[in-house]
Amino acid sequence: MAYFTISIPDLSCSKYDLNFFSGTNNEKKKHLLFLLSMAIALNGFAQKTIEIATKNNVLILETDRDNTLLSTYLGKKLDNAGEYPGIQALDKYKPGSDDLLNKREAYIASGSLNLLEPALTVTHSDGNKSTVLTFSDVKTEQLDQNRKLTSIILKDLKYNFQVTLKYLAYFNENVMEQWTEIRHQEKGTVLLNKYASANLTLSGKNSFLKTNIAVLPAKCDRKSSNYCMV
Repeated sequence: MAYFTISIPDLSCSKYDLNFFSGTNNEKKKHLLFLLSMAIALNGFAQKTIEIATKNNVLILETDRDNTLLSTYLGKKLDNAGEYPGIQALDKYKPGSDDLLNKREAYIASGSLNLLEPALTVTHSDGNKSTVLTFSDVKTEQLDQNRKLTSIILKDLKYNFQVTLKYLAYFNENVMEQWTEIRHQEKGTVLLNKYASANLTLSGKNSFLKTNIAVLPAKCDRKSSNYCMV
């Protein structure tokens, strides 16, 4: 879904009669198309909404204007699924003195503008410790009638480095399982100083979180309950 505002100038207004809108009708149409394309590019963005759902609950992940993947909702399903994209604008989350820098990122990497506790700290091949992850792609796979696997790929803006967030939803049991796959193709050694299988930035008074991390070979079973860290 794309949100954008377009302002179309009034052709009858005298201030446009001098240069920009002078000429033939075809030229005027070209000028209008140019203004429309500029307005969409400046004011609009494609908001990607990802639903990870069980029978009664749902986790909503969305992209923002910076193409950062955010956790916007975790709780009971809404009767109208079309309301999920509007939740992000209602979020009053202000964790620090500068709430513009602290987002509810689905997977926070250190060295970026986000000042919250990171899930990932990396020393890249050139010694830089900054990682900025942005949304790249999402894939879903229905493993059976009860289990659905969602894979979300995040990529660094500068380095050939990516993180794949795995969400396995058990529909009938109302259980969501998450693990993370980390890969790189940088020319040199990359050091993982810190890495987590999940990163929850949603606030809540009553919550229960159980973690189980295991470092396995690269060819481990991706569809099992094991956590694969590559």
